[in-house]
Amino acid sequence: ASAGSVFISPGVVLETAIFFQVKAFTLDAFGLVRAFNVASGARVWQQSLVPDSEKNAGSGVFSLTFSSSSPGGSGGGLAADNGRLYAASGFGRIVALDPATGKQLWERSLGTPVRASPTAVGDRVFVVTTEGRFFCLSGVDGAELGAVRGIPQQASRVINVSPAVDGNLVVVPYPSGDLMALNVADGAPAWTESLARSRGNSQLASLSNAARPVIDNGTVFAVGHAGR
Repeated sequence: ASAGSVFISPGVVLETAIFFQVKAFTLDAFGLVRAFNVASGARVWQQSLVPDSEKNAGSGVFSLTFSSSSPGGSGGGLAADNGRLYAASGFGRIVALDPATGKQLWERSLGTPVRASPTAVGDRVFVVTTEGRFFCLSGVDGAELGAVRGIPQQASRVINVSPAVDGNLVVVPYPSGDLMALNVADGAPAWTESLARSRGNSQLASLSNAARPVIDNGTVFAVGHAGR
């Protein structure tokens, strides 16, 4: 196996591994966070993000069939900052874990799926949900420090991407194709930009989702599904 990857079973798509405190951490499509020793590849611990209500009763095996009220737990991702590992899941949960033991430090339910990694900087956790809601949470205890709802989008890819942070500026990509820059300290808006098109040649071309923005030397680089 290549470095930074772990084989679970055929057809299971893994999120990108991250490396922190001499360990590799992965999140698989079944909602399992695993920690591996970088030197030996041995598994150190694993922690499930699957709520008890979504597990097969009595079997201990996670089902790939979910109710209509829960569109599935796949997606999400990992981030690490200041001695804590953060995990987001398609079940709409954000949890903080001890990187050494996997012990859960806190948990917060956002009530809607998260399909991408959170961004963790300076004891703050930034995340965007599939419904276009941006949350800033305290990395210490999960308390909500701010929330901003984006413009609703009737048709979009069932994904969301991670915010980008540079100093006191967080740039939030919304499913509508809008970018919004916010002040990290107080949540005040700094500017907005749209990557959406007014019309497209096909239903696929009309989707407006923005990709994950990148900030380099004070300049924000962003691209949208519509081609802007």
